[in-house]
Amino acid sequence: MRVIFVFLLTLNFIGNLEAFQTPTSPQQKHTLLYSRIFMDAAVIKHPLSNSWTSDSFFMPSYEKKHLPSQQISSIKQWWNQGSNVHITSLVVNAVLFLGLLLGSSSRSIHSLYKFTLWNNYLGQFADNIIKAAGKTVGEGIVLRRLNKLSLVLHGLNVPLAALPITEIAGKHGLFQAEDKYMLCLAWLVLSFVKTVRWTLFDSSKMKIVDNRSRQHHEGRCLGGTLSYSCGKITECLLPVIIFLLYQLGIGFKLMTSGSVLPGALVFFSGVVTFICSSINRPDVQILSEAFSIGSIHYILALV
Repeated sequence: MRVIFVFLLTLNFIGNLEAFQTPTSPQQKHTLLYSRIFMDAAVIKHPLSNSWTSDSFFMPSYEKKHLPSQQISSIKQWWNQGSNVHITSLVVNAVLFLGLLLGSSSRSIHSLYKFTLWNNYLGQFADNIIKAAGKTVGEGIVLRRLNKLSLVLHGLNVPLAALPITEIAGKHGLFQAEDKYMLCLAWLVLSFVKTVRWTLFDSSKMKIVDNRSRQHHEGRCLGGTLSYSCGKITECLLPVIIFLLYQLGIGFKLMTSGSVLPGALVFFSGVVTFICSSINRPDVQILSEAFSIGSIHYILALV
């Protein structure tokens, strides 16, 4: 019911935006301008195209027509600061985390899977705070160690995100109890191995990634940010790829075995996360992380 309520609330929100297409007062113009910032992520012209620019992604045509160019430029500059992207992701995660804490449907989730969801939410909180504060902290050993902490949390939480999906499959008869526990154990072992791997990693080997002078996001570069990278992109991405393939496989298997609704939800969540992770927009990739964990949480609570 919560998902339906949020969906209806979103439709009402969109309807209110349409009513402000021709703002007549300065107050209406500002209402339209700042409320549209969270709706722009849906305006995608060519999601897999390398020619995708921030203009086509971020500014609907009617805003360009009705809003002063100076205001449009200020919103683009705000979003093109990577720290603001991380703050936005932090707010989204906080709202979803409150749903886990306070939602009545979340009480039916087994404590083990609730713990893994807590870990993922808190890990994303820490990662977004670290990345948003990088420019303020500045170069040096402190930022190196903070970014190493992000690596450790990444190694811990990506495999743990597979546990709730395994539980969804088990609830709908895809696995016997013994098989489900063995799969959960395998994911826990992978989580432990990756956590130890990044804990033992020498932070002095991390390379600085200075995008403070960048005015927009492109490729893997988030404009206006400062961080350190381990330089091992493949090793970082491999657990994510394995997790997404596992999620897509579970969703497809559930659909073909008769559990159409939970299978479709799990599969759709995996497809959206995979597409957002593949496109050439780091800001969208960051927001997709919140969507991935949030969708798994609510699917587990509702089906």
